[in-house]
Amino acid sequence: MPTLVTPDLSSAVLGLFASGKTRVNNVIAKCLMLFSLVFLLAACGGSDEAERNEAERKYVGQVTGTDAYIGLVENGDQLLAYVCDGNGISRWFKGGFSPVQASTLTAGGQTLVVQPTPQGLQGAVDVDGVPRTFTVRQVPQSSEAGLYRAEVPIDDQTMVGGWVVLEDLTHRGLVSLGGTTLTTSSLSVSSGTVQVTSPTLNSFVSVKPATTITTSCGYTGMVTNAAGARLAGVRVRVFDTSTTPERLIGETTTDATGNYRLTVNQTSPSPTKTYRAVVVNSAGQTVAQESATASCGATIHLVVR
Repeated sequence: MPTLVTPDLSSAVLGLFASGKTRVNNVIAKCLMLFSLVFLLAACGGSDEAERNEAERKYVGQVTGTDAYIGLVENGDQLLAYVCDGNGISRWFKGGFSPVQASTLTAGGQTLVVQPTPQGLQGAVDVDGVPRTFTVRQVPQSSEAGLYRAEVPIDDQTMVGGWVVLEDLTHRGLVSLGGTTLTTSSLSVSSGTVQVTSPTLNSFVSVKPATTITTSCGYTGMVTNAAGARLAGVRVRVFDTSTTPERLIGETTTDATGNYRLTVNQTSPSPTKTYRAVVVNSAGQTVAQESATASCGATIHLVVR
């Protein structure tokens, strides 16, 4: 997006005092044209998503001597990285990043050291307690190669999925909830979905390019019965129905007052979408549902009849 620059009008103002009516009119006309151009550029600057893509750079590669892939995203100040072998090794790192010197990040007792190079990044990461080296190159924003993430709140926990996709489109990834690895379908990069299966869940979820920038959106509502009494302790799931198949956004339980709230991290502001909230019984069957349209968050009340 072009930088919005306030024009320096000092010379134009001085000209107003130094010249006659013709010069005054010419200066005013030029100033109006300059202001119009500035605001036109600001209005046509592009979307927040385009700005994010320009600001962030992505890198992928393989960790030496292992089956693990590593994906990294940085914006010159912050770094997000993920290491995964698709078979038990799954670790996220996030922290400060320097484009001119080595940066050290830690997570879960593991360490990641990243050093910029003319071609990309190099460094070392702990894999099962052993430091392993890696060298990765920057990939174009237009490439499907990169680092991907899924994040779905489930009560007081968060289901998190991560995938590293190389330029040949081979990938490594895992989805976990509360330390337990969940069964998933193969990642579909083109559709941005993966199907997650567990004893209590069988839903598609959104998979998006990982980013150092997120926006929090809240989904709220109240659950009552047909008589208007508030229902505590019932399960509520919220879906994004603007896609096919619809995708689970999150799951929670109503509190003692019958209210529910889901807070979801989005990678960028979304266009207006339709969301569906449902109440499910102990067997996972839908017993109430309502829909709403919004861009970031929605309030959807439900009645169990």
